Amino acid sequence: MGYKFNPFTGNLDEVSAGGGGGTPGGSDTQVQYNNAGSFGGSADLTWNDTAKELGVGGDINLDDGGTYSTTVQTVTPTANRTISFPDATGTVALVAGSNQAVQYNSAGANAGDSGLLYDATGGSLTVGGKTVTTSAPVINLSQTWNNAATTFTGLKLNVTNTASAAASNLLDLQVGGSSKFNVTTAGQLKTTSGQGDIETGLNPAAGDFRVNVNGLYVVKYGNNYISSNLSTGYRQWLFQPGTGFVLNSSAYFGWSDQNFNIHNSNYDIKLYRDDAGTLAQRNGTNAQTFRLYGTYTDASNYERTSITRDSSGLVIDAQKGGTGADPTNLLDLKLGGVSEFRVDQTGQIFGAGFSVGTAAGLLKLGSSTGSLYAYLSASSTQLNAQTLFINTAANDVTLAANGKDLLLSAGSGKTVKITHVAEVASSSTIAGLPASPVVGMVTRVTDGDSGLTFGNTVVNSGAGATPYLVWYNGTNWTVIGA
Repeated sequence: MGYKFNPFTGNLDEVSAGGGGGTPGGSDTQVQYNNAGSFGGSADLTWNDTAKELGVGGDINLDDGGTYSTTVQTVTPTANRTISFPDATGTVALVAGSNQAVQYNSAGANAGDSGLLYDATGGSLTVGGKTVTTSAPVINLSQTWNNAATTFTGLKLNVTNTASAAASNLLDLQVGGSSKFNVTTAGQLKTTSGQGDIETGLNPAAGDFRVNVNGLYVVKYGNNYISSNLSTGYRQWLFQPGTGFVLNSSAYFGWSDQNFNIHNSNYDIKLYRDDAGTLAQRNGTNAQTFRLYGTYTDASNYERTSITRDSSGLVIDAQKGGTGADPTNLLDLKLGGVSEFRVDQTGQIFGAGFSVGTAAGLLKLGSSTGSLYAYLSASSTQLNAQTLFINTAANDVTLAANGKDLLLSAGSGKTVKITHVAEVASSSTIAGLPASPVVGMVTRVTDGDSGLTFGNTVVNSGAGATPYLVWYNGTNWTVIGA
C-alpha cells in the first residue's frame, strides 16, 4: 500500500501497493519513498495525522507529462504564511499577466493587466485606464462614515519631502499630457483653462496668500486687497479695505445699458478723473444728466432735480412723478444753514436786501427803509423810491429814456430833490410854496401876476393867474422862466 499527494484536496490518497513490505525508513511522521529499492524518509517530507498537515521542505513539481510543468516553489519567508484553497469546486491559478501586473479575478480565472501595475521597488501603483465610450471612472471610491465622534479622512497622501525639485506637486491632473489642476508641495492650487490661469495658496517667496485669476490678484499680505496685477508698478486698479477702490488716471468707472450681458454692451455713463481733484462725467458727444432725488418710491413716484449740460447750456429741472410734489424753492443757496439767495417755485428771486418778481410784477432792490421798486405792467413802467442813491465816484450820472420823455414825479405835497445841485418841488400856488425852502430849490407856480420877468420876485397881488418857473435864492422866490 502507498500514498499519493492530491494537490486539489491537500490530502494523501491511498494507492494499491506495488512492492513488498519492509522496515519504514527515517523518523516518525516522515513520508516513505523508494530510496534505491528500500523505504526511505526525509525531514523535508512529513505528515501530521492529527493536524492533517503535509510538510514539504522544498519545491513541489507538478507534471502531467505535457510540454510544461508547474513548480510550487517556496522562498525564505519573514512570517508564517497560509495558502487557502477556495472550495471543492475552485482551482489554484497561476500568476497571470506581465511583470508587476496586479492579479485579479477575471470570471473565476486569475488574470493580470498592464494597466494595473505595482512596482515593489518604488512602492508605487500605476493605473492605466482604457479607451471607453461610456462613463467608467478610473478610480471609483465610496465609503460610509457613521460616527460623530470620529474625524474621518476620505483620501490621504502623506509625503516626506526630504528633497525635491521646486516644480514638484502633491497632485497633478492633466488632459492630453497638459497640466490642468495641480497642488504644489507648498499647498498652492493652480488651474489652467482656455480663459486663463488660476493660482491660489501661499507664496513663500512673497510671504503672502494669493488668488491669481489670469493676472487678477486677490492677495492677503498685511492688508487684504484685490488688484489687476501683483506688481505695484503695473496695477491698473486696486481695492483695499480701509483705502477703497482706486483706478489709474486714464481709466473710468462706468455703467452698462444691459442687466446681464455687460461684457459686450454699451457703457453710456462714465466717470473720469479729468485733472487733479477734478471728477468728470463724460461720454463723447452725448449730453450727460445727473439726477438728485428727494424721494423715490418707484420709477413713477418720485421728487428729483435733474442737472443736464447740453447745447443750450446748464439745465436745472425740478421734476416730480406720481405722488411727488414740487419743491418750495427751485434753488436755495445757504451759508452756515442760513439762506442767502433763493429762487422759489414761481420764479421769484430773493436775496439779502432785495427781491425780484411778484404776482404783480414787482422788482424790489434794497431794504424796507430805502428801496427801488419797479412796477411792470402792460401800460406803463414806473420807478418809485423813497431814496435812490447812484454813486459813480468821479463819473457823471445820466438818466435816459431811450428817446422818450423822462418824468420824475413826486406824490402830492412831496418833493423831487437833486442833491448838491437843486431841489425840485411839486407844482403849486404861491401860497403853497414850501415853508422852509432850501437854496437852489426849483418849482413851478400857477398864480403869479402877469408881466413878471426874469429875476422878479414872484407875487400874487390878488387875481394873478400866470404860471412861472421859479427858484429860491435864499431870500425870495424869483422868476427864472415863464
